[in-house]
Amino acid sequence: MAKKKAADGDESKGGKGKTLAMGAVMAVGLLGGLKGFVLSGGAKAARPPGVSTTTTTKPGPIVTLDPITVNIQGDRS
Repeated sequence: MAKKKAADGDESKGGKGKTLAMGAVMAVGLLGGLKGFVLSGGAKAARPPGVSTTTTTKPGPIVTLDPITVNIQGDRS
């Protein structure tokens, strides 16, 4: 059966669902972009030249261990 168009111009009835869905998708995208902008921290402050923040430490003692066997199959034999 064919659908009949209303004579009084009520043709925008079927597009409300698509418009609402598109608005929801746009709102989620906008909120995601805003979240990324706010949580990114912005531009990092420039450090003055000549100031080093890296530190070096002496390595600790080297300890040798005996070989071990690990059972990864779960057999208890």
